[in-house]
Amino acid sequence: MRRLAIMIALSTCLTALDSVAAVLSMEEIACRDVPEGQRDAEILTNPESIRSVAEIKREHDTGAGLRGARIALTAAPGMTVEGLQRIADCHMAELAALGSAPRATRSPLDVTGASVTVKSAGATFTVDVTSPDPSKAHTILVRARALLPHRAHKH
Repeated sequence: MRRLAIMIALSTCLTALDSVAAVLSMEEIACRDVPEGQRDAEILTNPESIRSVAEIKREHDTGAGLRGARIALTAAPGMTVEGLQRIADCHMAELAALGSAPRATRSPLDVTGASVTVKSAGATFTVDVTSPDPSKAHTILVRARALLPHRAHKH
């Protein structure tokens, strides 16, 4: 009986290690082409580049409510949607690797369970930071608005 309990405990540990290895592998893959200095995704939340912040609302068929924030960034030379999305994906993979460790940041990207999508919008890029959880969506919006210089709050 004791031997069975030890085997079950070892099996549980190995499963947990496999999960950790999978998350670390996802981080390695997501961050492969992202320079170390850009992995914090500051380029996506730099107040000097932010033109506006707007609410993202739920679609009509899924019910009313807040989904998160749309951050409009001024495009800079060399920026591409693909490059910015890689930076976002890398950052999110690093956060996943950290698990539920507390984050001492006020970035809207660092809200647990957030999703980030980068799109081109002419001379700007939009960074949509969303969550299916209304409370977390609200936190995302508050944090995104806090990044704005006091000149451009958009509701």
